[in-house]
Amino acid sequence: EFVAKVGSYPLDSQHGRIVMEGKPAYQAMAECPDSLREDLEGGGLGSIAVMTILHEERVIGCMNLSSRQNVGISAVGREALEGICGQIGSAIGRLDA
Repeated sequence: EFVAKVGSYPLDSQHGRIVMEGKPAYQAMAECPDSLREDLEGGGLGSIAVMTILHEERVIGCMNLSSRQNVGISAVGREALEGICGQIGSAIGRLDA
């Protein structure tokens, strides 16, 4: 039930707006907007990371990570994850070509 609820979001939802901003978001669940926190309740999550996947400066998807612990992702970890998202965007672009 939880996975079905968070598997996809409309563009006009809070989560969709975060993704379409094109910037990564790293938050403890307590800091998330109420509407997003309500969507994620039931998963026992403590923190979430939302990273946009871009190709040619256009949003083509996102990668969401979460933790049951209320711990942040280090600067090195963030850089690595954002690099992975960049590689995913490039790979999808090559596949599309």
